[in-house]
Amino acid sequence: MTKEQSFFFQVLRDYLHRDKTTPPQELDWARVCQWADAHKLGGIFYVQCASGLRSQPGLLSRMNTGFLAAVSRGANLGEDYKTLRDAFDQAGIPYIPIKGILIAEHYPDPELRTMGDIDVLVRQEDCERIRDLLLPLGFENENWYINEWDYTLNYTEFELQAKIIGKDRPDEGAVNRYFNRFWEYAHPGEGSSLLLEPSFHFFYLIAHIAKHLRWVGVGFRQFYDLAVLMSDCPERYDWDWIRQQAEQIDFFRFTACALAMVERWFGVPSPYGTDCLSEELFQDLTDKIFADGVFGFENEANRIHAVEKAAQESKLPLPLLKCKTALRLAFPSYRALTTSKKYDYLRGRPYLLPYAWIRRAFRGRNSGGARDLSAVLRSTRSEVDARTRQMQELGL
Repeated sequence: MTKEQSFFFQVLRDYLHRDKTTPPQELDWARVCQWADAHKLGGIFYVQCASGLRSQPGLLSRMNTGFLAAVSRGANLGEDYKTLRDAFDQAGIPYIPIKGILIAEHYPDPELRTMGDIDVLVRQEDCERIRDLLLPLGFENENWYINEWDYTLNYTEFELQAKIIGKDRPDEGAVNRYFNRFWEYAHPGEGSSLLLEPSFHFFYLIAHIAKHLRWVGVGFRQFYDLAVLMSDCPERYDWDWIRQQAEQIDFFRFTACALAMVERWFGVPSPYGTDCLSEELFQDLTDKIFADGVFGFENEANRIHAVEKAAQESKLPLPLLKCKTALRLAFPSYRALTTSKKYDYLRGRPYLLPYAWIRRAFRGRNSGGARDLSAVLRSTRSEVDARTRQMQELGL
């Protein structure tokens, strides 16, 4: 691990324990600040490192701007969430807040837990009622899928979901079915809200990390959330229960590995120890996640996940798999496209599918989709096998 990587983790450990951070000599501040921004942890780094950055006025100014933006956005998110919450409470619509909006409460400075959106679980049968409720209040319905509806208010994005984990691979069915029973683990909160049992919510956060890591990628912030929760209120979690549940759905290996990484990176002891994590795997994952950024989009190596997924599900030779995967990415099925509001015009008109493909290709020719196609076609057997081995070592 480099000096800069070690210091990155030192900053996060110090913030967690409210300790002063002392930087080492001859530190590459630009690299550290780049990682902090990429993993949406810039506000924390500004709080801990402002004095050390005085010799770097350009970086100090940039980090200060990011810090002020995070504080401002955190306040705005809170106000917009209050608008949604009040509307649901008055209408008597049951809802369950999850992830960032709850985790932020446990951070030393809640506004420094950045959020791209606010996630709320709702009942499928309430989706039309919710739409009729929110649109007159100024919410805009940005997108909808079969089990997910996206709204915005004052630039705050809300992701309303009827499923806590969507369908991915067939062999993940047990995990998906388990977590999508989330209503069984909810108890009344204030108004018409419900709250997930702490152990279930914590266990779900691990599964959410696994989903991102298995496919596109994941950043340190999601693991840091676990460290914050474990450090702030460890007595809230029933570790024996979590282990039992994980073993029932063949998910304990990743659960143990995730918490072992939390211990190695942030110094918060794992209830399951760190023996599950080899030194080689730890170093490989550390390097991968540094490259991933908060959701893996910054790491070009993650773009082969589609062909690696296909290789797990088929015995076709790699050249044919790459072609098949590329075709599926370039020409999605009618069913896949019509789950999105963007393709409303396709519903009931399957004959317009070629038009949708052309329009999609034109709009996305300079986007990540084009880069995904290129990565799939350039992928090698050694790259695919290496990714498969890493995921298998993690229990994924």
